[in-house]
Amino acid sequence: MRQYPRFPSRNVHSLDGLWNFSFRTDVAMEEVDVSAVEADDKTAVPGCFDTSPDHYGKHGLGLYVRNVDIEADGRYRIRFDGLGLYARVYWDGAPVAECRLPYSTFEVDVVAARGTHRLAVLAGNCYWEKELSPLYRTGDDYYAFGGIYRSVTIERLPDGPFLERVQVFTADLAKRTVRLRFLFGGAVADGPAEVALAFDKGEAAMVSLDVRGGAAEAVLAVPGGQVWSPASPRLHTLTAAFRGDAVVERFGLRTIATSGETILLNGEKIYLQGFNRHESHPEFGPVQTDQLMLDDLKWLRDIGANYIRAVHYQQDPRFLELCDELGFLVWEESAGWGVGVERLAAPWFAPIVVEQNRRMIRSGINNPCVIFWSFLNEAANDEPGAVPLYETVVAEIRREDPSRLVSYCNWMNQAQARCLELCDVISYHMYPGWFGGSPERDLPAS
Repeated sequence: MRQYPRFPSRNVHSLDGLWNFSFRTDVAMEEVDVSAVEADDKTAVPGCFDTSPDHYGKHGLGLYVRNVDIEADGRYRIRFDGLGLYARVYWDGAPVAECRLPYSTFEVDVVAARGTHRLAVLAGNCYWEKELSPLYRTGDDYYAFGGIYRSVTIERLPDGPFLERVQVFTADLAKRTVRLRFLFGGAVADGPAEVALAFDKGEAAMVSLDVRGGAAEAVLAVPGGQVWSPASPRLHTLTAAFRGDAVVERFGLRTIATSGETILLNGEKIYLQGFNRHESHPEFGPVQTDQLMLDDLKWLRDIGANYIRAVHYQQDPRFLELCDELGFLVWEESAGWGVGVERLAAPWFAPIVVEQNRRMIRSGINNPCVIFWSFLNEAANDEPGAVPLYETVVAEIRREDPSRLVSYCNWMNQAQARCLELCDVISYHMYPGWFGGSPERDLPAS
């Protein structure tokens, strides 16, 4: 379970563990009556049904069921840190949410009375179902798993307005100041709001905010602020308290920018040297234990790497937290491999890509390790019909987070790529001697 954001005033429970389970290969999602299915098997959450002995390599629908004990009447939030390829969530037999964005963090809010309730998740991995899984297709170059990959939690929400998150951006590195963006929930009204802020468990100070449209901003200095870098990954915390509720965020003071052909970390030239990393284990698929993630990072550190391209989907939040702590730089990428112009130009496709990137950014916004946001690996951006989508997605990424670099990877022979001017860094894939290429053709001239 991720460490941050943390909500110390809320009653937060992990729903990880053994769930009741049933698997079918011969039905469509719309044909399943979740109240009538006997989920008489067991499976683990986090887990993948198509890596288990009973359903290894199979495609179909897995029904996950468990009882949830609610201690008091109120509003509750169920948080999924990642599942796939698509899922429908049921609370006491009624559908309450649908997710078509695999690996993405998403949340479901329910109103519940004191007592025992039935939580069910119907998850499928039939990626040829375009309407259910628009970001995957038969023939993608990595296996897309089915199941609940990452942790699930439930928490009691405050009865009135509350803080969803505090996003932290470095405002002035030399002065150690940060720009704070406060995101409120619970139908907060426009107008003044008082929030108590404390850095690194120091004394709290009241700050007056002007809330507009559920958000507010402030610029503050970080007492004793220290710069985050791969050589010195210093981290800070911010605790924001509002009307009896509180959120704790962790962040790092650092900047990332470009100057000509140079990438600048904290104003200094940096050379990125590293590897691609999939969350794909031969036994567990994308289910990553702390040891798996930590061992990967230690091996990378031992061979001198400082950089990871995290492909091709939103990574486990715990992995980014480890990169923060160990000082790795990360290219974080949303799903969508090799998408053709037919989907890129379709009106229904752009909102899906935008929403997926929004969720990825909001999940990882305070991880200083992330220096790139990326999307749509090796898609058909050399086609005129792709240009509007690329313009829309890049604009939305920059609106969510203007502090990081934006890029995407191009196929090696996309000489007619049309959207390169949208990027901070131009990225091409070279496959010397691979995929029918040759070192003479694919390696750049020395």
